[in-house]
This record gives sequence, C-alpha cells and structure tokens, in this order.
Amino acid sequence: MDVFNVLALLMSLAAPFSYINYRYFHLPQTIGVMIAGLTVSVGFMAVGWFGWDVAERAATVLKKIDFNRFLLHGVLSFLLFAGALQIDVDRLFRQKRSILALSTFAVLLSTGIVGIDLVCFLSPQYSRFIRLLPAIRCPYFALPTP
Repeated sequence: MDVFNVLALLMSLAAPFSYINYRYFHLPQTIGVMIAGLTVSVGFMAVGWFGWDVAERAATVLKKIDFNRFLLHGVLSFLLFAGALQIDVDRLFRQKRSILALSTFAVLLSTGIVGIDLVCFLSPQYSRFIRLLPAIRCPYFALPTP
C-alpha cells in the first residue's frame, strides 16, 4: 500500500471514533482514539475465535506496507506538526534555562557514553580501526549533526 492510502485509511477510521468519543464519552482525544484502537483489536480477536480469519487478512495488508517509508516520509511530519501546534511558546521561553541545561547535559552524556563504548568495546575486536582512530576522537561520533 502507498503511504497516502495508509494515511487515508487511518484517518477514515480515526474520524468516526473521535466523533463518538467527543459526542458520548468526553475523554481526551488521544486516549479516546487509543481505546477505540484497542477495542477494534479485541474485536478482531473475538471474531477470530468464532472462526473468521480476520487476523490473516490484516497480516497480508500490514505486510504490504513499507513501514520505513510510511513512518519517516508520511506520519512523522504530521506528528511533528501536530506536536508543534500544542507548544505554549511563552511557557517555553520562561523555562529556557532549564531546557538549555538539560539538553546540554544530555548531549554531553550521550557523547561520553558513545565515546567510552567505542573505546572499550570496539578496541579488542577492531584493533586496526582503533589504531587509526585515537580514543580522544571517539566521542565525535556521538555528537549530533546540524
């Protein structure tokens, strides 16, 4: 299936569930859609117990989807955009010092961990590679690229 067909199918299924949630249950939207998805999954399992092989049909549809392309080139952009819409910029600016400190600490920590892993765990196995790569340059591999 193409990325846009999968997105159309997901939105076509999510829209009525969201409406039912809004109209009758009044749960937060994400929780309502998740409960609807769980209900559909349990419904597929229950139908399978009665002899209808819905799981096999669902498996053939899922095997046709290229999930790498679907996630990276289809859904991820929509999820990032939807997440960005819900950011309170004023609150973000009020907490800029703690965000800066935590993000800097996280980058330094991950850089140190990857650098130490490269030196400690790759040294015995790839001694030729490590001779070309001094230990001081190992953390460079963990630095995020712009």
